[in-house]
Amino acid sequence: MAFIQQDYQTQHGIMSLSAFLKEKGFITDVLIMDYDGDSVIDNILRFNPDIIAGSVMTAGVKRDLDVYKKLKAKRPNLFVIMGGTHPTFHPEVLEQNISVVLIFYLTVGLQNPEKYCLILIR
Repeated sequence: MAFIQQDYQTQHGIMSLSAFLKEKGFITDVLIMDYDGDSVIDNILRFNPDIIAGSVMTAGVKRDLDVYKKLKAKRPNLFVIMGGTHPTFHPEVLEQNISVVLIFYLTVGLQNPEKYCLILIR
C-alpha cells in the first residue's frame, strides 16, 4: 500500500495507518508528491502497490485527482482511497470521480483498516 502526501509535513493519520498495517504484515510506503505529480507517479508504479491512499485537503484536491487519474490509466485495477477533510466535507467528489476513487472517510475514523485492505486486495 502506498500513501501519498502533498508535502513533507508530518501527517499523523497516514503515519499511524502505515505503521498499523506494517504490524499486520502489509508492505507500505509513504511517497511525497512533487509540484506536478509526475515523479510520485513513477515512484508508485515502481513500488507497484495494490492500493494507494491519500489524505486530501481542499486546496490540493485537483492535483491529487489528476495524479489518481494518471495512475488509474496505467493501472486500471489499482484501488484509490481518498480520505481527509475534503472528501469528508464534500462527498460529492466520489460521485464526480467514481471511476477513479474509492473513498473512505478517514477523518472520522476507519474502524478496521486491516479488514478493508484485505478485502480490496482479494
